[in-house]
Amino acid sequence: MMWWMLLYLRKHLSLSVGRADTSLRDVDDDVRTVAASALTPITDILATGLSHDELCSVVDTLWDCLAEGGDDLGSSTGAVMDLLGAMIAHPSVMEVMSEIDSTG
Repeated sequence: MMWWMLLYLRKHLSLSVGRADTSLRDVDDDVRTVAASALTPITDILATGLSHDELCSVVDTLWDCLAEGGDDLGSSTGAVMDLLGAMIAHPSVMEVMSEIDSTG
């Protein structure tokens, strides 16, 4: 693949994940559900294609979703847990999680 195409794909991955990350922070439970559900099928791409800071932001946001949910039966809880569960299968995500745990 040509280098410019890789840069193009990287840029659009960052933009898309940035928008999904913003949606995961939304106060509406349904918006968080859709955002988490949209990212779940591409966890391999997220774990390998995002920068360390972007990956850290997504993981931190997912934990915040669970911590601030208030309602264990909220519609987003299952989708967020599915996404988080799929992501922790990747060593890069586990590394980020250990960094968050040691600093937070």
